[in-house]
Amino acid sequence: MAEENVGLYEVCVEVGNGMAGAPVLHLDLLVSAPNGTVTGHGNITQAVTPPGGNYPVVNLRGIIHHTGFGTDHLLVALTGEYLYNLPPPAIGTVQHPFAAALNVGKDWNGSGGFTFGGHWISNCKVKKVPCRNG
Repeated sequence: MAEENVGLYEVCVEVGNGMAGAPVLHLDLLVSAPNGTVTGHGNITQAVTPPGGNYPVVNLRGIIHHTGFGTDHLLVALTGEYLYNLPPPAIGTVQHPFAAALNVGKDWNGSGGFTFGGHWISNCKVKKVPCRNG
C-alpha cells in the first residue's frame, strides 16, 4: 500500500521512455498537498556529444489534480524552462519553454511525457527515486 503524503513533502522522479539515446527527465519536486501546488527543479540528461547532454530545468511550477474516482490518480501539470548553453564560438545560455504531464499513483509511479527541443517525449515511465539530499 502506498504511503499517504500530507502537508509539504519532497518527491523525486525519473521520466523516460527507455529508448536508447532518448532524453531522461530527473525531477526534484516540493509538493504542497493541501493546495495541490508543485515547485522544484530538474535536469534533462541525454547521451549526446558534449557540450550537450545535460540541461537544467528551472522555474518549475505546477498543479496536481486528483481523478477522484476508483483508484485515485494524481494528474500533474508542470511548466518551466530548460537551459541550453550555446556551443562555441557563441557565448551564453538560452532558456526554452518546458512542460510535463504526469499521471501517477499516490506512490508517484506511473506514466507521462515532457517537451524537449521542440519535441514531445511520450510514452514515458515515471518512476519514484530517492532524492539526492535524503
